[in-house]
Amino acid sequence: MMRGFSRRGRWLAVLDNELRQLKNQRLVLAMALLLVLAVSVALLLSWLHHERQLEQQHGFQALVDQQWANQPDRHPHRVAHFGTFAFRPPSTLAFFDPGVDRQVGNAQFLEAHRQNPANFAAAGQMPTMANLAQLSPAFLLQVLLPLLLLAMGGLAVSHEREQGTWMAMRSQGPRTGQLVMSKGLAYALVGALLVLLTFLLTVMLIGLTMTRAQPDTLVALSALGLAYLAYALLWAQLSVLVSALCGDSRQALAFLACLWLVLVVVSPRTMPFLVALPDPPVDRVIFNAAIEADLRALGDSHNTNDARFAAFRRETLERYGVHRVEDLPVNFGGLVMQEGERRTSEVFAEHYAALQAQWDRQETRLTWLALLNPVLALQQASSALAGTDRNAFRHFETQAEGYRYDFIQQLNQVHTHEIHYENDRSQRVSRDHWQAIAPFVYQPETFAERFRRAYLPLSILIGWSLALVLIGSSLRESHR
Repeated sequence: MMRGFSRRGRWLAVLDNELRQLKNQRLVLAMALLLVLAVSVALLLSWLHHERQLEQQHGFQALVDQQWANQPDRHPHRVAHFGTFAFRPPSTLAFFDPGVDRQVGNAQFLEAHRQNPANFAAAGQMPTMANLAQLSPAFLLQVLLPLLLLAMGGLAVSHEREQGTWMAMRSQGPRTGQLVMSKGLAYALVGALLVLLTFLLTVMLIGLTMTRAQPDTLVALSALGLAYLAYALLWAQLSVLVSALCGDSRQALAFLACLWLVLVVVSPRTMPFLVALPDPPVDRVIFNAAIEADLRALGDSHNTNDARFAAFRRETLERYGVHRVEDLPVNFGGLVMQEGERRTSEVFAEHYAALQAQWDRQETRLTWLALLNPVLALQQASSALAGTDRNAFRHFETQAEGYRYDFIQQLNQVHTHEIHYENDRSQRVSRDHWQAIAPFVYQPETFAERFRRAYLPLSILIGWSLALVLIGSSLRESHR
């Protein structure tokens, strides 16, 4: 017990005393060491998986580029259907928080007339036991760090009341609020130390492959660190506050255990289903069927005599001032291919935009629900800052689709200007045309783009932490 307080340094004296007492709590220290060990192992395994995935992608990309370049002289539209692949490289921080990366595809087949979904998700390519082993550092911090802080702070006040030392401490001058806030800050410092150790290891692993690190990686990692520090402060203050408000130690620990179960385990898994109720998820089969129905209504761009391209035929003939497609200075079949590609791309863009709008509405509702559960706020901010949330995945799909449309239209230009209308399908052109097309190179999001999505949940998380500090500091002893 402390022997005295100065009026100005009361809360610092309480904090120092609490930290000294923690040194003697071997069980708590053992739990902290186990958490550090678990997070370190998870970091290493996740980083190794990240590096292996990158190496595999580089190998596949080299193979795909070689196959594309080795095509013989052929008709450009056959090349368009031969297609190529766009690979989604994982974010530099994906090994810390994989977000949705292991559930969504990492390779997208690019071909004429279609926008294919990304396939070959990492989770679907690993055996079950390997999946169980892929516990990310972010997941462990989100789930186990609160348990450690609850174990430390859950008895901070209630146990001292039972031992009779609480009133003795208060008799020396500090208010109840000062004691609660100072004890919470002491445990928050322990949580902060664990968070800083985790991020120090993360920086070391990033440094091993710094040449492949994305721009703004350290800035994003700093913002991530801020989020997890606020998370540690939140749970430390919450545990001490509950301990101060409950009648005894068993009641405090039982309430905190229920709180952890609801906020950390149950709520993050049920809330996404609740936010989807106003906009039920679209079944993939129904989604594809709706697209196919719209595509059939557009006409067949492989058939220059398709009636649904009659207006386009008239406009083309009028533009060139001729009466027959055979008299055009360019191949009308290639022009139809260009027009057909434009129409089909608009159909896919319309359907995917509606799907994205639905996702955005669900994400917005989930963010506002974080006002009720700060764990949701941390999860959203963490995956957004790490570049592994659903919007980061959509960012890749948008770039891949833009590349697909451009290179298909380049081939349609070759079709239009290098292939004659008569005996169209029997002709070939030099493979130099498609060898000159630059390969797909994904441009990752900037930190500013990711921070725009993380700003609101991060603000909610920090707001929760500061609110609990203020509530704890203003607490007054009303009984006992």
